[in-house]
Amino acid sequence: MYLYDYIGKNVKVETNDGRTFEGRAIGVDDDDDNESGYYSLNIKLNKKDNFIIDLDEPEITSIEIIN
Repeated sequence: MYLYDYIGKNVKVETNDGRTFEGRAIGVDDDDDNESGYYSLNIKLNKKDNFIIDLDEPEITSIEIIN
């Protein structure tokens, strides 16, 4: 999947361990910048604070654009 397509969009992301996260995709870290060696999607989960989650591409099973 091409993670850059989701930047600036509200997304619902499901992970391979059954967790679901909803928020705004605000950035992508490429494989050279990540210690894990994978691309990752940065999602801001709450508009009121700056809680951001960083999910590596292998953790992600699906991404859905939501309103």
